[in-house]
Amino acid sequence: MDNKKVEVKNRGKALQTLFWIVLVGYGVLYLISMMDWSFLKGEIIAYGLECEVKPQYNTCPGKTLFTMRTRHYKPNKDRQEVISWTQGFPPDRLTRCAVVDRKNWKCEYNDKSATFGFENGQYFDYPAEDKSIYKEYYVSRQTWLHQDCADSIFSKWYCIPLHGLLRGN
Repeated sequence: MDNKKVEVKNRGKALQTLFWIVLVGYGVLYLISMMDWSFLKGEIIAYGLECEVKPQYNTCPGKTLFTMRTRHYKPNKDRQEVISWTQGFPPDRLTRCAVVDRKNWKCEYNDKSATFGFENGQYFDYPAEDKSIYKEYYVSRQTWLHQDCADSIFSKWYCIPLHGLLRGN
């Protein structure tokens, strides 16, 4: 009888250990997936959301409608240019730019329709004229991931850690 008690106790400890390993593993995976690793490649990413009304001070006073595709930028200080792309589309070479570093640069479209870039790691986009049709605003990777998962059919506890796999990235 004592052997059975010891065996049951050992199983309980093993299950408890397994539970903690899974919980800690999930937490580590969650934290790793929340980080923007683009800096390792010298890139910076703009995470956009679409608002139902015109954003004010880069916040949405109404309801967020959906996540936009991420826009990747690779600034080159030596050439004073930025390579820009969205997944699934060919890259653009932006040459009307002033580049200080990866987190601080600005460019102007050739048609002068907007000035955009990053200031202290925050994306900005200033149209040449006030256009109330622009309803996008830009947020952190964490906020973007939460919204994208909320919009998704995968809006479950596992969405953020497995976001890249679920979206096919």
